[in-house]
Amino acid sequence: MKKQLEFKLVKGDFLPEEAGKVLFSLIQNKINYHNVEMLSRQIRFGFDDDVSHSEKRIIELKEINESLAAFLREVGQEGKSLKIDGTFVLSLAD
Repeated sequence: MKKQLEFKLVKGDFLPEEAGKVLFSLIQNKINYHNVEMLSRQIRFGFDDDVSHSEKRIIELKEINESLAAFLREVGQEGKSLKIDGTFVLSLAD
């Protein structure tokens, strides 16, 4: 069995609008995942279940979203494109 898997999910040069579509979509999917996870845990275990990890992560992702939007606006105003190298590395947890 492999101990690690590495793959490129996103790679290439993008205009700011294109980069935004790709990256905002990834961020929104992660926010949706955490929202569904919190709802699922609350249904299964009750509203006293600890969902603080997902709540914190959603806040972090929204902050990333805002920073990314500001960055993309700035890049767009300068008429530049962006290079994205989105490599994922999966390895066995201890």
